[in-house]
Amino acid sequence: MSTPSDKRSEFRKLISDHLAARAALFRTVTSNTTISGTGHELALGELFRDLIPRRYEVLTGTIVPGAGTETGNTQVDLIFSDTHNSPVLVREGNLAAVLP
Repeated sequence: MSTPSDKRSEFRKLISDHLAARAALFRTVTSNTTISGTGHELALGELFRDLIPRRYEVLTGTIVPGAGTETGNTQVDLIFSDTHNSPVLVREGNLAAVLP
């Protein structure tokens, strides 16, 4: 009989295998590391979208510092943002500039 610990371990393995398989699809058709890396990031983002509460969004883009400072210039692969309480400054699909 499976214990809760066994089931959690099996769940983690299935999620890991699922993510690896989705990411591997890009690696099988291109040797471009940017494209395969982006494919991996997108697969991971989709996984998190399925697992986190709907009030949070999984975005990519930049986090803009507070007022009076320079705008963000670092690209962030995955941003978890509570867009109910914090506005998205600029958005195009899942590409966004958000506040910290």
